[in-house]
Amino acid sequence: MRPTPPGGGTPTRVGPPPARDRLGDRTRARPNRGLKKIFRAAPGTATLAPVPTPQDVYETHFGWTGRSTRKAVTNAVCALTGLVAIAIGAVVRGTAGLVLVALGALALLTAGASLALTTAAVRGGRTALRVDRDGILLGGYPLRYQGTSALVPWGDIVGVELWVQRTGTMSYVGLHRIEGAPDLPDATTDPRALQVTERAAGRPIALVTASRPIHHWELDVRQLLTTIARHAPQVVITVDPAFPGGA
Repeated sequence: MRPTPPGGGTPTRVGPPPARDRLGDRTRARPNRGLKKIFRAAPGTATLAPVPTPQDVYETHFGWTGRSTRKAVTNAVCALTGLVAIAIGAVVRGTAGLVLVALGALALLTAGASLALTTAAVRGGRTALRVDRDGILLGGYPLRYQGTSALVPWGDIVGVELWVQRTGTMSYVGLHRIEGAPDLPDATTDPRALQVTERAAGRPIALVTASRPIHHWELDVRQLLTTIARHAPQVVITVDPAFPGGA
């Protein structure tokens, strides 16, 4: 029986609390163990790979550089000059007019084609060169990008050379590979064209075909060499004294 307090009123409850109160107390006192299990990996599941840091990867892309911008402006001016020459030649009679129209058309076609090629090369910002833990990716030539791109694994690379073409000022990033390494896709497979390229470059054809010109993209020499040393310290680095920023 529940004793009645003096003076009457509601009887005071004596004994253990009802089950619902005990359940509520227990629920409040216990931590939510289910939440902990959400963040606990199940046995045998794969963990996420660490995200590469900027020091682990060096990557540069095709795009507008100072050199390509100057070239595009020059081509635009030449094309405009050609249009003016054609307009003047259409007014002038006789041989002089025909000559102006012919020269104007030639300038317009040449400059317009060069401008179109430059624009196509830099469009899309595709990868020109990438260095990471898998090796070195040589980006393809702009007009045949997919067919001439190549990822060279570190196991095939014995050296990296930054060199300058003997006949000209074009700079290259090239790879020295182990003997017997698979052929890399190149812009041409014509033996005569390769011989001409080898003589013009002043480098062995094996290096030339494993090189990419620094054209329509920029190279950070220090970051490139630092990333190579991080992943493959055994690789021999050679820098031509004439290479921009390399001497």
